[in-house]
Amino acid sequence: MNIDQPEVPRTDEGTLESWKEIAEHLQRNTTTARRWEKEEGLPVHRHSHKARSSVYAYPSEIDAWRASRKVIAEPLPPVPLWRSLFAPPRALAFSVTMLACLIMVGNSVRPASAQQVPAKRLVCAACDTGDISPDGHMMVAEDYETGDIAIRDLSTGRVTRLFAKPGTYKDSAVSAEAPIFSPDLRQIAYWWGGKGAVHVHQLRVMPNEPGAKPRVLVDNPENLGYQPLTWSPDGKSVFVMLYELDFTSQLARVSVSDGTVRVLKSLQWRFSATTAGKPRVSPDGRYIVYPALAVNPLKYGPNRGKIDAHIYVLAADGSTESEVVKTAGNNENPAWTPDGKHILFTSDRSGKVDLWSIAIENGKAAGAASLVSSDIGQVGTGSMHGSSYYYPGYRRDAEYVNIAEFTPVGDNQSRIAHATESFVGIRPTWSPDGKSISFKKHHPGSSDGYDLVVHSLETGDERTYLTNLGTSGNGGGAWFHDGKTIMMGIGSGEVRSLYGVDLKTGEFRVLPSLNAPCALSPDDRTHYCVRNETKDWATLGAHIQAADLISGQEKEIFTMPEPGYSWFLLTPDGRTFVVRRQDWKTQTIHFARLNVDGRGYREIYTIAQRDFNDNFTLTKDSHSILLAKRQADKSWQLLRIPMEGGAPESTGVVLDPTLYQRSLDLSPDGSRIAFTTSKRVEELWALDNVLAALK
Repeated sequence: MNIDQPEVPRTDEGTLESWKEIAEHLQRNTTTARRWEKEEGLPVHRHSHKARSSVYAYPSEIDAWRASRKVIAEPLPPVPLWRSLFAPPRALAFSVTMLACLIMVGNSVRPASAQQVPAKRLVCAACDTGDISPDGHMMVAEDYETGDIAIRDLSTGRVTRLFAKPGTYKDSAVSAEAPIFSPDLRQIAYWWGGKGAVHVHQLRVMPNEPGAKPRVLVDNPENLGYQPLTWSPDGKSVFVMLYELDFTSQLARVSVSDGTVRVLKSLQWRFSATTAGKPRVSPDGRYIVYPALAVNPLKYGPNRGKIDAHIYVLAADGSTESEVVKTAGNNENPAWTPDGKHILFTSDRSGKVDLWSIAIENGKAAGAASLVSSDIGQVGTGSMHGSSYYYPGYRRDAEYVNIAEFTPVGDNQSRIAHATESFVGIRPTWSPDGKSISFKKHHPGSSDGYDLVVHSLETGDERTYLTNLGTSGNGGGAWFHDGKTIMMGIGSGEVRSLYGVDLKTGEFRVLPSLNAPCALSPDDRTHYCVRNETKDWATLGAHIQAADLISGQEKEIFTMPEPGYSWFLLTPDGRTFVVRRQDWKTQTIHFARLNVDGRGYREIYTIAQRDFNDNFTLTKDSHSILLAKRQADKSWQLLRIPMEGGAPESTGVVLDPTLYQRSLDLSPDGSRIAFTTSKRVEELWALDNVLAALK
């Protein structure tokens, strides 16, 4: 986010720089263009640093708006009365009809065919999205670059920091998260998350003024955090989602005056397993609407991705509850209309994401749900402001696999690893002979599914294996040492199977082993993997296991001596595991070495979690770890960690700030390095004229 700077128009296409140019593009006059912006959401932008009348527009946005616009006939010029009186009968009847229509328009009555329909409007092309003020003019969000609170003027694009967190970039993992406006806009409630050596998770309130002093409402070390959801209409309470250490969630009400916490509803893992939308208080303060899984999962995690979420209305005192949307599918993102008579929500019941509404009386459904607008796309938490439904939409920028020369230059120099080749995809893995590279690439039309791709670096040929993989799997897969097969985990969550993909025939065969591809022994006989027991994040245990790929027999090799989520790499000689353990309490990452027989466990390096994004690989001589550590300028410096322990050594190689997690791999001859860069951009959209479409 560019703080205190106006938005800069895109440069990837030409712009229309005046009302005249916009009107000419539409083949209309400027009066019509201005009216369409005001009444029908014509996407027109304004330069915040120039005069208010200085406008610009993108032809692509204008064309998309025009294509989706329901054409309404323009009013005809008034017919002179003398022509009506002396016109032929048919013309006279037409004139009388037109006169009646004009009278209806004059009395604010429009024929049904001319009713306005919801029109999609881009509010912000690239911004950190968050809570929108009741009048729809301001938005408060976490500034992800700094971890501070930022307020954006939605009409000018100007962003102002509140300095709840000092500094100019996210120099620590402590940040102000999920800020929300009070009803009078004078205060901001937020979750102060501390992920450093000291466990800090507080609910705070601060005045809506830069540099104002915050006040702690709740600070209980027995809780994992407090996500602010919404204020009560009278401004006396903040509704929060209170998370326990095992990630179970409780809907609670917190007094702004003294921080008293009152739990209204325990949702177990039903809310923490879905992130699409959050609870909202009705305009009169009597009810809370929220999305949650219809069935509580056994534990946190397994149901992420494919869920069956319903919509519920809970009395604000927790006394009664009603399930108002029961249709199977992802029913999420609830929002009250300003009069409290309807709830808007998104649903994928049709096979795509649509916006629906349902009438509400006394906290219960009053009739069947009705479609408001079809195919609005994947969205985030929505809210109503006036007659417009505001929601974040996510645009996934291209993810690129990059290959760069790897030549360490020593402690006193640094060199950016510029890509010599790039392909669309993520998580690359070198073939054993270094002549090909495998990676994952988004399956066409899928938001989270991936296909396996193998790219020849000699010929440039590329073959795609249509797997539509879930989000599971490490890198582009684990290559068998003969270079003829790749091991892939297909599925998502805990519902996965391990497959061997024959690269010549394209045949998939199930492997009798653990369901995630981790590492293969040099003889391709044994598959090693790690099993993390997710009881809760503070006491999570990890076990390294081995499985025979012929017989399927499994055995446990080692149990981690300390809790924490763990992963490992196997050295090229097949003798040593390099284990990475994440300590959730201290927010540190610990590296250790372990013999493949489960003996000789020894820690060799520790790094703060805030400086590490899970990118590490091994040198081909098995003597060192290559680890990406974040620098002050947000770039990633490659360090060499001796396998025997000791101080890290700088390689002088610097990687892009948008380095993707767990995407680093060194070529077999050690001369090239493959990595992924990726950037996710949020957009804020508004669907105007929504109230007119409600039934």
